[in-house]
Amino acid sequence: VHDKEEASRQYGIDINSIYTIPHAVYEFAKPQVRQITKGKAKEVLFFGRIIPYKGLDILLDAWPAISEAVPGARLKIAGEGNCSKVKDFIDSRPEITLDNRFVADDEIEGILDVAHLVVLPYRRASQSGVIAAAMGCGLPVVCTDVGALAEQVEDGVTGIIAKEVTSEAIAASVIAALSDAAFYERMSINTLKRVEERFSWGAVGTQLVEIMSGEQI
Repeated sequence: VHDKEEASRQYGIDINSIYTIPHAVYEFAKPQVRQITKGKAKEVLFFGRIIPYKGLDILLDAWPAISEAVPGARLKIAGEGNCSKVKDFIDSRPEITLDNRFVADDEIEGILDVAHLVVLPYRRASQSGVIAAAMGCGLPVVCTDVGALAEQVEDGVTGIIAKEVTSEAIAASVIAALSDAAFYERMSINTLKRVEERFSWGAVGTQLVEIMSGEQI
């Protein structure tokens, strides 16, 4: 499983009898070191189903501060779900693009290729397939410290973990990620290293075999 505490609560299993493995990466797009360039657009991505616990409203509340602090910041929202409560705000911001529909697997590469940062302002979670997809192509991530997201993202190493589940904390994290080109590139490089070491399918398979054979018990 990916989240010991949640599994223990849900199934009534002694937490000491539960072993975790990480969510292996998805290889939708080519792995590459990402860079940001002064004077060029910086593409922020919110990707996946649009449902309340994923906190799109938190990111949109943070957006004016992000837009003011990061020249060239743009936001793409891609996924299906009800956007009626935030549609007026989105329509009022020309730098925000909404692609409000189901996104097929063969379209994901194009979305990830043009992004610079994936943001998950989640109110709750276990581990995330969105993070797995971002990591697979070297994209740094900003997320909240809920569920087991912090087991996928290393704060200040492969991304930034917001200090709180608030628009202010998300804004500060996104601004920090996109305001320092050298820091941003290091996060991308570190992400690709961690994939090779821990989050590739081979690495995850090795961990599973060790658990099943009793080597981690």
